Amino acid sequence: MVEQLDIVAAVRQEILLVEAQLKHSREQRKRRRAEKEEKERSEAESKLAEEREKQQQQQQQQVEQEKQRLPVRESNDRRRASLAESETPSQTSESPSSLTGQVAVKKVGKVTLQSVVPAPGAQPTASSDSAAASPVEPAAPEQVLNPVEIKRQRDLEQKRRKTQQQQEEEARQQAQKADPATEKGGPLEYFVQGKFKMWSKQKSFCVVRKAGIYFYKTPPQGRGNTKGGVKYDMDVKPDHMVPFLVEEVNSRGSKATKSSLGSRLVTKTMHPKAEKQDRQFGIHYYEKGEWRWLLVECVSSEEREEWTAFTAKFIKFS
Repeated sequence: MVEQLDIVAAVRQEILLVEAQLKHSREQRKRRRAEKEEKERSEAESKLAEEREKQQQQQQQQVEQEKQRLPVRESNDRRRASLAESETPSQTSESPSSLTGQVAVKKVGKVTLQSVVPAPGAQPTASSDSAAASPVEPAAPEQVLNPVEIKRQRDLEQKRRKTQQQQEEEARQQAQKADPATEKGGPLEYFVQGKFKMWSKQKSFCVVRKAGIYFYKTPPQGRGNTKGGVKYDMDVKPDHMVPFLVEEVNSRGSKATKSSLGSRLVTKTMHPKAEKQDRQFGIHYYEKGEWRWLLVECVSSEEREEWTAFTAKFIKFS
């Protein structure tokens, strides 16, 4: 009997040891997976930062090149103006033809003529009559845009951007007229980052309003503020909220506006869980001093189009 008890105790110890080993291996796998995801996320953020730095450097280089070209263009303009004044048709220069047997040079405008002056009393010959040389054209100056042309192009570009913004605003207003609803609610799945910086999928009841996206555990239906086209109770506090517009005040007191931007196509460089691109869309928003990505996953591509079309009434989508 004692031997059987010893055997049972030994078996239990082995089982506990195996369970401890399995638990340790699971924790190691989780740790490795978390480290891998953190590495991919840091690489994606570094790539985005590098791209932004490259764009800023390119813009600075373009501005410096424009500043360097302006003096050259101004000097070219002055040179062309002086050439145009000196080469008017009214100003003609003719060499004295009193010398016999010499070559007379006559300059009219941009054309230079040469002829041989015969001696007094000499008979004109065919060669002397046809001694006029072919006109010599000066080399065309290099075409360089002047500051006036640069300013005109900039004005056209600003006008084009302004008209594009007006068209987008008109399209947004037309969409609001076509769909007068001020909010849209329904169950959605999105990704959140928990402990060990691991991503997990959560399902919540989401309500899209002008201020942002609100996440609730249950539909916020009650007797609170539900007037003026509002279906869900606005007085219910959400579990989480993604803002569409954030105003930040720096130490000098100046305000900076951070507007969110939607994307129908989210890649791995933007979010590590961007795997079902036909059913996912993203919101790039600003929160707690940094830019973040909200990845939302729908049941089908049709449902994704409905949510993106409604959200596009409040923010821009690319």
